Amino acid sequence: MKKRVCRNSSLRRLPTLLLAVILLAGCAAQATPTPASTDTAAPSPSPTASAPAEAAPSPTPSPAPAPEGPRALTQAELEELYASLPPEQRGFFLCTYDRPEEIDWNEVLYDGAGLSVELTEEQLDDYTYYNGEVIGALEAIPVKALEEFVWYKTWTRYDATRNPLFPDWYWLDDGDKGIYCFDHGDSNMQPIEFTAGTVDEYGYEYKLYYTRAYDYKTYRSDRPFVLTASVVDGNWRYISNVPADAPEPLPLLEMDYVDS
Repeated sequence: MKKRVCRNSSLRRLPTLLLAVILLAGCAAQATPTPASTDTAAPSPSPTASAPAEAAPSPTPSPAPAPEGPRALTQAELEELYASLPPEQRGFFLCTYDRPEEIDWNEVLYDGAGLSVELTEEQLDDYTYYNGEVIGALEAIPVKALEEFVWYKTWTRYDATRNPLFPDWYWLDDGDKGIYCFDHGDSNMQPIEFTAGTVDEYGYEYKLYYTRAYDYKTYRSDRPFVLTASVVDGNWRYISNVPADAPEPLPLLEMDYVDS
């Protein structure tokens, strides 16, 4: 019997041909060069290029030195303080007190301290009716001005003082708070001289050592005193005035008042 020859043998080879075509297409794709990118790559920094120098940090300011305590005043500073002292306030040097409440206002205001006013004719008649004729210098200080002066010079209320003007001074009614009047024939002003002094670390509180011509309490003329005051822009506030050899004062007793 004769063999039958298949005429479609070429079809059997078709898968092999397709595989060969696919492989050739893949090789052609790999061989095609990739187009160069139009973006220019940033050049890498050279390892030898030096980095920009950093700004040196600003030096930290050193803190101000802490105050070291009171210092002695120079002769020039003592003279400057003396020149700034109002003459009418020298009465603060003529009485002894270890705190403002102890100031003797009779001594401080003996010559008026610049607060005295002139009485009207009616007020003067009222004064002489009860006190007789004026034989010396008549000081007349309004109570309102007195209270302001005491507060401004001591930071203390006048009604807290232990040595007020009354009853040594006559109180005259003026329709307001009244006027204190005092007739004196001499003056209590004395020359004083600063011999030494100190100022605190803040330049605020001064201790001034001085001598005065005469001490009415001890009848001595050579005892040194030390006055403590704050002085700011020529304005004096008085704290104490004691003999230089006096002990430190005891603190004021605080008392609780109970209503009965």
